[in-house]
Amino acid sequence: MAEMMAKGGSAAAAAPTQRNNIMYLLSALTTSMFIWGCVDADSPPMKAAELLGIKYLYDSFAETFNKPHVDNLLPDWPMPNVPANIPCPHTLVLDLEETLVNASWDKRYGWRYAKRPGVDKFLSTLANYYEIVLMSPSLPQNAEPVIAALDKERYIMHHVFREGLHYIDGVHVKDLSKLNRPVNRIVVIDDDRDAVKLHPDNLIKVKPYTDKHDREDKTLLNLIPILVEVSRGVGWGSRAGDGASRAA
Repeated sequence: MAEMMAKGGSAAAAAPTQRNNIMYLLSALTTSMFIWGCVDADSPPMKAAELLGIKYLYDSFAETFNKPHVDNLLPDWPMPNVPANIPCPHTLVLDLEETLVNASWDKRYGWRYAKRPGVDKFLSTLANYYEIVLMSPSLPQNAEPVIAALDKERYIMHHVFREGLHYIDGVHVKDLSKLNRPVNRIVVIDDDRDAVKLHPDNLIKVKPYTDKHDREDKTLLNLIPILVEVSRGVGWGSRAGDGASRAA
């Protein structure tokens, strides 16, 4: 009798656990479908929402989910550690992945990163002319260790990660209007044109750095004199295309 009661008790205890697991899976599935609808206007969940007349729920959530978490991503100028009489320089926005570094997966060590040739001179030189900002779609816990190894002298003044970007049509987009700096004094160096599609005229597009064994890459070194001229107010509009072609 005692054995039967023990078995019955075990079965009764297992039933709530199974129900909890099922409820958890259903909740996770529902949440995933909802988020899918928010980030993809052509997804089945969004199409179903349109048919059911509840698309406004997705639109309301997506408005906050897909946009930067704050209005001003950078502090006001002058910053507390900058003398008040120093004017705001041009702002140089740099991408990380395949622009400054190459990332590759190693079965033994996991993700490994290689600096693009010339990156040290690039940063040390242009820090004299620009306020340097790194904007990356990576999560901070993934990108911060890479940046710490890349920029040991801390030439990069600000880091903006995924939560500071727009999410548009499956792409994390850099909205320069959120940087709290004059947009006409911002230059972006990036290998992905879509990542700067809100401000294409500010972009100098470079070829992606995809081969860590290519130590003859001159992309960043070629950009230095161009960007120095831009910082002095020499023909930014005409130099953008020139920079892209020469850097490539």
